[in-house]
Amino acid sequence: MAQRGRPVVFKGNTKRHILAVIRKHGLTKGQAVLANEDISISLPTMGKFANEAGIELSRGRPAAAA
Repeated sequence: MAQRGRPVVFKGNTKRHILAVIRKHGLTKGQAVLANEDISISLPTMGKFANEAGIELSRGRPAAAA
């Protein structure tokens, strides 16, 4: 039986690297870091990877250091 649907683009070491960047920088900054490494990925895809890996993401800007 043939595979159905679109094939996976990010798998293996690339996906692990993306998850490491998300853990360190978050989604928005992580997307910029990955763009510097010539990895083009959308925020919804990064969010999906984070949810699958159980990474807790906070909403909004980080709290200001008082």
